[in-house]
Amino acid sequence: AEGRPGIRALNQDHYDEMKSALENSKYKGIADVYVTLRKGLDRSLAKAFNAQSRMKDIEDSVIERLRKSIGQIPNYFPHVRYGNWSIRGYDAEGKIVYRSHYYDTPKVSTMGERLLAKIKPQYPEAVEWKIAPVTKLPDEIYDYPIPIEAMEQVIYAAAERVGDPAARQLFEKAMPEAIADVIKSRGWGAHMIRRRDIPGHEKRDIKRILHEYFAGLNGWLTKMEASRRHSEVLRDLRAKKEPRRWKYATDYVRDVLANADRIDAAVDTLRTIIYLKYLAGVIKSGAVNLTQNVVAAIPRMSIDARGAGAQYFTDAMKTIVAAVRKGKNLKADEMKLVQELYLEGVTSDQFNKEIKGQIGTRIGRTFNQAVDLLGLTMGIPERFNRISTGLAAYRLARDGKIINPDTLKRYGMAKGKSWPYEQAKKYAEEVVSDTHFIMGKSNLPMWARGPSVLSKIGRGAYALQSFSHQYLQLLGWMAKQRRGYRAIMRSLLALLILGGISSLPFFGTISRIARR
Repeated sequence: AEGRPGIRALNQDHYDEMKSALENSKYKGIADVYVTLRKGLDRSLAKAFNAQSRMKDIEDSVIERLRKSIGQIPNYFPHVRYGNWSIRGYDAEGKIVYRSHYYDTPKVSTMGERLLAKIKPQYPEAVEWKIAPVTKLPDEIYDYPIPIEAMEQVIYAAAERVGDPAARQLFEKAMPEAIADVIKSRGWGAHMIRRRDIPGHEKRDIKRILHEYFAGLNGWLTKMEASRRHSEVLRDLRAKKEPRRWKYATDYVRDVLANADRIDAAVDTLRTIIYLKYLAGVIKSGAVNLTQNVVAAIPRMSIDARGAGAQYFTDAMKTIVAAVRKGKNLKADEMKLVQELYLEGVTSDQFNKEIKGQIGTRIGRTFNQAVDLLGLTMGIPERFNRISTGLAAYRLARDGKIINPDTLKRYGMAKGKSWPYEQAKKYAEEVVSDTHFIMGKSNLPMWARGPSVLSKIGRGAYALQSFSHQYLQLLGWMAKQRRGYRAIMRSLLALLILGGISSLPFFGTISRIARR
């Protein structure tokens, strides 16, 4: 969009060679899954690079330096660690050859020696072992700290720059390092940082790691887009004339870019308790979850395909049920779609994972497994919703049923023509994200931001409201589309029929005010 080269496509020949090599080895049983996952991880990096290419007001040379500053590892798998204790093994030169984290009591580790006895034989080159408490959160151990003050200077330069060449030069000099440090230090960007002394990765909970990676990417891209819009607003902002707005802007940057700490981990536990009390193991919650297809997905697809959306959606749900109950296979392209969307986190139970949080204690792993089991009442309906929505949207595009001129123009397609696989898949991903939402990406309200303990507790409470927040955002988006108001009426009518008048947005608040 800014006239810079981007990554237009991935090299399919490479993945075909990778699959062939695996199928001719002892790993042939996982060839399909591994290659699909590898492609999803590579596509994430391509998305990140393309987002940087679209940054406005930054010179090409700056973008190039920013890209080079990202630590790239061939065939990288997400590195995540959990635990308040660590085991390290050193070779004769003092280099770390093994490192892992685990949970134990705060003062003394009784588990460490038992774990070490199992690990030692696997690393004969290690001549020294250390068991010690983790003094920093694992993902805080970077080669350099986060320069929040540098980000303040970026805002200052941006606000003071209005057509002044000298200020522009100052802005461009400050921006590269500030952006490189900040985008790499929060959430998904931490995967790009060249860490020290941290080989290996968590192997016990792959699903959680992949969910955090793909959901984190969505949040990271959203923040990057938001920062572009903020910079456009801040150019005309004067600290002396508008001190309150200036303070809000600087506080906002500090809040959203601050690293997670141990209080955040404790709030995660609080969120899990809320989840257990209100949602986990509750059949009613799962049943209500299933209504999201009728309330959001069908109205959303009607914007692009009118009446065909409802028919295709019904057929997609029947197909998924038949595949599960009767073993009927999907078509090759549809099976590929379902696998890729799931492995990339698009059709995983995102809301379930987002609200569940994690228990960070010695018994955490066992407790989390129990919570996962209770969470099936929420997780299975959500996965069914997302998969059936994705399949219906994919079929609509593949069969050339999309008639909305705005959508056709955005994807470069013609009315009545069949869409190629990659384009149809991209459209399916868009519809799933629009109607079942990208959990973890939303901007937090003011009371749930900031470094205070109350704000961090507020984030845990907000987890129960984030779904409603995003539903209102969906209605707002629909209002701006062609035939959007018809889609809104369909959605509200479905909500009224399924949940009664009290389920409509703001009805409870309005009725209480009326009674008073």
